[in-house]
Amino acid sequence: MSEKDEIEFAKALAELYVKRRNEWLFAIDQVLKTEITTVDNQLMSSVDAYHLTDKRQQKASGKWDQIVEVVRLLPTDIKTLVLQEIDRIK
Repeated sequence: MSEKDEIEFAKALAELYVKRRNEWLFAIDQVLKTEITTVDNQLMSSVDAYHLTDKRQQKASGKWDQIVEVVRLLPTDIKTLVLQEIDRIK
């Protein structure tokens, strides 16, 4: 892999990393909002909505865990590039 290829790979992986992190944070936020709604309204439909958002949160968590593991397993030089790109994107 050439240096240019490594840089492009690092950029693409960093973008995916940030996307997955944002999906995960959004899913957690939705679960928390649903929990508040359920407490306030105490409606059965809110319980159903909670289960749906909880499933979305679990799926987002799985994707997040996978991308974190991929980054963790990268060779040091590529991992450094990815982490630098993540910091730049933030």
